[in-house]
Formats: sequence, structure tokens, C-alpha cells
Amino acid sequence: PGQKITLLANHTWADLAIHLPYWDHVIPINIYKFETNIFYRSKTTANLRKNNYKKLIHPTFSRDYLVSDSIVHMINAEIKIGFDGDCSNISKDEKRVSDNWYDDLIMSEDGLMMELNRNADFLRSLGHENFKSSIPDISHILHEVINPLEQVEDYFVIFPFASWFGKEWPIDSFVSLIAKLSEKYSMTCVLCGGPNDVGFAQKIVSKSTVRIINYTGKTNLM
Repeated sequence: PGQKITLLANHTWADLAIHLPYWDHVIPINIYKFETNIFYRSKTTANLRKNNYKKLIHPTFSRDYLVSDSIVHMINAEIKIGFDGDCSNISKDEKRVSDNWYDDLIMSEDGLMMELNRNADFLRSLGHENFKSSIPDISHILHEVINPLEQVEDYFVIFPFASWFGKEWPIDSFVSLIAKLSEKYSMTCVLCGGPNDVGFAQKIVSKSTVRIINYTGKTNLM
């Protein structure tokens, strides 16, 4: 109560975070550009260093050196708290260096753990001793969303894209799947994805013989 909270958000989900009531200010950061574009990195760093914070909390278990830990290092804060974490995204030498950028590192058991339970560990270590994890409920903000498909009677949604081409299923496989689902359930297919996925989506549409509503690149996360 009485404190201002700023959230640093990955730009891919920042538009959702802006609608949530838990913080006063959201700063989106393009992670890819921060890693690869020196001008974007310098500008972002300069903007982040303009503010002074009482406390910085970095709740990511598998920290990385070039982005999140570097941002923690750059920001002016009286106290910096993070997870001790593992070396999934960081080398032992890098971690040894960036550990020194924190005032307090919270321990959690090694090995695989559901993210909700890992976050609960973090919150209990911050002083919420009886905190238990649960599935987040954001239904209270969904009334703000205008559904462009409200007039479409029955539809199914496919996000056929991946962050790396090696993870992507072949276009012909999606075309076949869409045809089978459309025929079996008498539903319309809706394609969704980000701006970078438009070309992939157009190839699926051009090869398909059933009706597809293509919203790729036309929507945000909300």
C-alpha cells in the first residue's frame, strides 16, 4: 500500500500485463532486439537508469546473463532480490559474476518443478509464509475484450507457429489437420499468430480447400 510498482515485461505479453491491476506502470522490452541491436539496448538501458527504485525483484529461476541479469545490474535500486537458480540459461562463470549484482538470492530445490510451485517458493521466501500456488484467474478483465469472432457460430483456433523453424510442423500437415477437423466437426478454422507469422499463415490458407478465417498478425494477446 502506498508504493508504486513498475513491471518490466517481455513485449510478447506486455499488452496483457497492461490490463492487469497489480502494477502502476508497465515497461515492455523486446528481448530479441535487446540481445542483438546495440542501439536499442543502449536506449533501453538509458531509459531504465533514469529511475531509482527502493526494491528490485527478479523472480525468474533460470536466469540469463545477457538480458535479465544485465538489466538487474543496470537498474538503480537500493535492494535487489532474485532466485539463486540453476545454470540452464547461464554458464557457471557468468552466474558467479552476476550473483554479485544481487543483495539476496533465494534458494529453491533443484530439478524440475512446475512454474506455479516455483513461484510459490519464491513468495514464501519473501515473507508470505502460507502462500499456496493456484491457477491465475484473469476472467475479471476479459469483459474488456471485443471478440471479432462473436458472429461466427462454431470455430476452432490454431496457432501453427513456433519461435524457431526447427520446431514448426510442416505446412501440409496443418492443411491436412484443418481439413479433417473442419469436416468432422463442421467448424470454421481460425488462424492466429504474431506479425512474423503472416507469410506462414498465407501459405496454409492458399493450400487449404476449406474455409479459414485468418487473423494472423491482426490481434494481440488480449
